[in-house]
Amino acid sequence: MSIIYKVSDSELANIRNNVFLSKGLLELEKKRFVSSPFSTSWSGRDSHNGFSYEMARLSKGFIQILEIYINRGDRWIQVYLNIFKLNPGVSLINELKEISGIPFAIPPNSKNKMRLRCDDFRGPPILNLNASDYKIKRSFTKKGFEKKVGRLGENIKRDFKNIDVFVEKWFAIYKPIEVYWQTFDK
Repeated sequence: MSIIYKVSDSELANIRNNVFLSKGLLELEKKRFVSSPFSTSWSGRDSHNGFSYEMARLSKGFIQILEIYINRGDRWIQVYLNIFKLNPGVSLINELKEISGIPFAIPPNSKNKMRLRCDDFRGPPILNLNASDYKIKRSFTKKGFEKKVGRLGENIKRDFKNIDVFVEKWFAIYKPIEVYWQTFDK
């Protein structure tokens, strides 16, 4: 008998995915994020029995890309933000449909990727008390586990509702890379 309440890796991935879908996705859609238009983007279960989502929106000549990873075998919902200046500019995100999103995800374009609640903190990492906001910590009881799942949902909903705060933090730390998207493969 274990002292700590156990949940299988698959069940834990499904629980975190349900939290994202029920609490986070709606808030992102309210903020004009849509499923990424790129031909290489993915939304849903991946080949490793985890989940990944790529969301994007256009804002003031920039494309803001959110990547959400829910990996099997860990307890996190990992959320990454990256912003690019598009050249030439686009007025509708559908203009980017069918181009490859891989150049946005590999170096040097990926060097400005910021992990929400981790990379936006300035100071010694030991003082970052928000680093575990997207993590379901271990519990001794089922009730304690359910409470931590509820707290994860509240954190995701609150932060996605206020996603523009993280965009401002991103601009305070990084400078957008200018991307000539018409040169990308289809």
